[in-house]
Amino acid sequence: MAYWRDNLRPASFRGVAFEVEGSSGEFGRKVAVHDFPLRDSASTEDMGQAARTFSIDGFIIGPDYMTGRDAMVAALETPGPGILIHPWYGQRRVTLTAPAQLSESTREGGICRFTLDFVEEPETAKPVQFTDTTAAVSETAADLHAQATTSLTETFSVLDQLDIVLDDAKALVSDLSEQFDDLTAPLKAQGAALDSFIAKGLALRSDIVGLVTKPVLLAAQLSGMIRGIRTIAATPADALTALKGLLRFGETYRQVSVTTPTRQVQADNRQALFDFVRQSAAAESVLAIADMDFAAYDDAVAVRDDMADRLDNLALAAADGGNDVAYRAIADARLSMIQDVTARGGDLARLRSFVPLVTVPALVLAYRLYDDVSRIEEHAEDIIARNRITHPGFVPAGVTLEVVNDV
Repeated sequence: MAYWRDNLRPASFRGVAFEVEGSSGEFGRKVAVHDFPLRDSASTEDMGQAARTFSIDGFIIGPDYMTGRDAMVAALETPGPGILIHPWYGQRRVTLTAPAQLSESTREGGICRFTLDFVEEPETAKPVQFTDTTAAVSETAADLHAQATTSLTETFSVLDQLDIVLDDAKALVSDLSEQFDDLTAPLKAQGAALDSFIAKGLALRSDIVGLVTKPVLLAAQLSGMIRGIRTIAATPADALTALKGLLRFGETYRQVSVTTPTRQVQADNRQALFDFVRQSAAAESVLAIADMDFAAYDDAVAVRDDMADRLDNLALAAADGGNDVAYRAIADARLSMIQDVTARGGDLARLRSFVPLVTVPALVLAYRLYDDVSRIEEHAEDIIARNRITHPGFVPAGVTLEVVNDV
């Protein structure tokens, strides 16, 4: 039978040998303990394996101990994890968690003592290649913005035209300004973002004539207003709701009867402005969706499919109008949005139906459904919002609810 000392391994760190006087370590699980009022027991939640740690009391001794000491100092100051040969546990990949204190004395000459505290690190996994779908959304949205701006500045013109063309352009921009007010009123923004948005709106109203005669400035001013919707909205979902109102801008206007060259210019200006607003709103819509966090897979799919249909209609309208460049830009934005939402929503929980047998507060129902105290308020708020519960203290019995299947 082998004696235990025979199984000890020579200790070293990064190849620097040393002697060991004693060692301790921590092993086990990470456990969260939840205490509840009016209960005589607590519940526990396993949070996974705890990191393994090692604390070693070591020393380097001998007539030439200073050489070993200097090598140990160099090893301890080397960044990143290193290989520890532990006398009892063998080879481990570890990182020093605190500076080591080395002690020497004339009373005890020829020896350097130290305590080393390590945490074990797993082998680094090989990098996994993935597509940054959110970055792709940003790129296609920027391309769509640029295309919309180019199209407006190349088509829209009121110079050297009859007053009817100028008056119509002024009326369109004025109507658009009012629509901005209607769409953004529910957003309840505040602070510098709101101040900037209001300033842009005032500038738009005060210089309509100057803007419509200079399409480049008009595009910049309107683009700033449309982009500003995302900055003043409390949530990306609120921004998306407002932006959707601009995706069909101009559909309620009567079609211009093209009977003269002047009427043709009027019709072209209208369509150019309609297209610009719709496409700019589309670009901001996909960016808003990219900023959204979804509670469930079904929520992500609903937003994805709804916007995909809207963008599909917008792309087909551009194609029917002979604008192939706009069609491709919209189609690219649509595809990137679909890929982004699908990638981010794939691992989310699904929804399911649930019928409470008795009327209970939302917090009680959330605890019964999920048994998760750490997220009970989050779950309760989701139940209330998702099912439009009138009073959080009374979730009605016998009513089919839509809840996240997060179990």
